[in-house]
Amino acid sequence: MQTASIPTFNHLSSVWKTVKSIEPDKAELLLADSILGKIAERQSFEHREILVSALHRQYGSEIGKTISSQLDLLKKNNAFTVTTGHQIGLLGGPAFFFYKIITTIRLAEELRRKSPDHIFVPVLWMATEDHDKAEISSVHVFGKELVWETNQEGAVGRFSTDDLQQYIESVEALKGSLPHGDSIMEIFKKAYAPGKTLANATREWVHSFFSDFGLVIIDGDDPELKRLFRQVMETEILHSPTEKIVIDRNAELEKGGLNAQVHPREINLFYLSANNRKRIVKTADGFAEHEGTMHWTQESIMAEIGAHPERFSPNVLLRPLYQEIILPNLAYVGGPGELSYWMQLEGVFSHFAVSEPICFPRNSIMLIDQGQQQRIGKLSLQVQDLFRSADELVNEFLKENAGAEMDLEAEKKKIEEQFSLIAEKTSGIDATLKSMVMAELQKTLKSIEQIEGRIRKSEKAKHETSLNQIRTLKEKLFPGGNPQERVESLLPHLWKHGNGLLKDIHAQTNPFDLRYHVLFPDSP
Repeated sequence: MQTASIPTFNHLSSVWKTVKSIEPDKAELLLADSILGKIAERQSFEHREILVSALHRQYGSEIGKTISSQLDLLKKNNAFTVTTGHQIGLLGGPAFFFYKIITTIRLAEELRRKSPDHIFVPVLWMATEDHDKAEISSVHVFGKELVWETNQEGAVGRFSTDDLQQYIESVEALKGSLPHGDSIMEIFKKAYAPGKTLANATREWVHSFFSDFGLVIIDGDDPELKRLFRQVMETEILHSPTEKIVIDRNAELEKGGLNAQVHPREINLFYLSANNRKRIVKTADGFAEHEGTMHWTQESIMAEIGAHPERFSPNVLLRPLYQEIILPNLAYVGGPGELSYWMQLEGVFSHFAVSEPICFPRNSIMLIDQGQQQRIGKLSLQVQDLFRSADELVNEFLKENAGAEMDLEAEKKKIEEQFSLIAEKTSGIDATLKSMVMAELQKTLKSIEQIEGRIRKSEKAKHETSLNQIRTLKEKLFPGGNPQERVESLLPHLWKHGNGLLKDIHAQTNPFDLRYHVLFPDSP
């Protein structure tokens, strides 16, 4: 597999651009030192036994030797985590889910190399309590979107896999005769078999792909872990500190030219029931579910948190705080949107006296297959060119390959000069003649522009095949104008290359090289 690193491009946010513009060596010094500098703050972490016990319970008998060893390491006071998190999208959702995980694994490895006296465990936080069903229920394969239609509601991690079988079959039908299609789909079919929750299914297939790398998978929807978060939930219910803190912080960020990604609620908690996740609101006489049936007095909601903390769920602003309370975490690996809203939380961490991790950008990756690579060469394009607009590439191709000049600018300039001379001569005879001459000039220029249009049309027709190839290539690599990694599934590449693809991406990427990675999986 070959690789190339490309500078940052304009689809990234301003914050992302700034971060990703750092040279790899400088990024390594800056970010690695910042992460390692957090060790002293996290050495007082006191929930290791509870954390490890919960993880053993979540994995059950499927834990395996590698992950069992990782959990043993987590009990040690010199062990810390490097974490990423994501929705539990079906079959992984867009490809960047895999890239977040690989960046996290690579970062843990690099930190281990830099500080061999410490242990760094990569962790995936499954966003099982999310209730955005649309976010997790589709996958794009070969440009086709397949959507799982289910009537289930509430926290997505609690969804049953019983009605997923037809959906998995629909996806499998697209694999054709690709060499690793059957083995890869067997992993998913086993994971999504009836009788499981979506959380357990996701853990199973991610474990199949990444357990050899030592990736630990955690589900925050856990009664014992939620118990560690009780004090924060009680404070949030009684005093609503998060709202004011984040509003003030948003104002600071906006003064610096950054738009807030997330806006706080008065209470930033949800109430979980079997089929619902409703946000909690204050009422005249206590608290209630928004558009729900549950009502509480202050005393009864405190009693409910004490007895059943698992029924309460942090929203997007408090979830990072929950994560940092239950993990001995040093760094969080995220995408541009995530890093933006983590910037809003500085005061929240301070208020609750919780150490804030270093936010670390995930690697951005584009995979270019052999056919696409050949097309790039045939069109005389460079990889960097692919990040320009299709219209720009089409016009440049026509200019370079046209049999005639594409524009008549030089001719138009000469005509303008001649008309100016005529206008000068005639104005001395009759002043009104000048305006007539200039009107004729505009007519002439318009006629020439029409001729230019005909030239372009003729050249486009002559090169239509190549121009269509440019547009097709752009759409494949930037579907709908979006980066490939944010739309397309990794499945076609896994079907073609098998698990070895993930090992190759792992080997070819550098967590401290924050430029755009372009990889050629078909290359030796």
